[in-house]
Amino acid sequence: MDDERKGPKRQSPLDGLTPADFVRGNRWPTGMPVEPKALAQTGLTAQQRRAHVRAVRFLRDLALDYERHVGVEKLTHEAIANRLGIGQNAIRDLREGRRWPSFRTLSVLRANIPTNDEMDVEYGTGQHPGS
Repeated sequence: MDDERKGPKRQSPLDGLTPADFVRGNRWPTGMPVEPKALAQTGLTAQQRRAHVRAVRFLRDLALDYERHVGVEKLTHEAIANRLGIGQNAIRDLREGRRWPSFRTLSVLRANIPTNDEMDVEYGTGQHPGS
């Protein structure tokens, strides 16, 4: 079957970019968030670009929350993957900022990994959300 008969190819403004491209020096997830130059070349408006950067910040927060959770709970990445029914590669890709997670992976992790504020309360650091 030739390309014309396959129909349109799905495209995204994030094609060719990884989460690591959205932090200074590709130091995912700890690097300072930035807007990659390639995003400006996509034809998105400034408002649309800011929305994409915000979404990547949420993903970055999840990656940081995940790392803290693993450390505090003393869990292996394999144990979390098995418990949540997620592939270890998906977790590795999130941790390293290699690829965009699927909606399912993102949803399952966010529903099961406490936020930094929740961990502050749960693990007794004395910090409370909003204070």
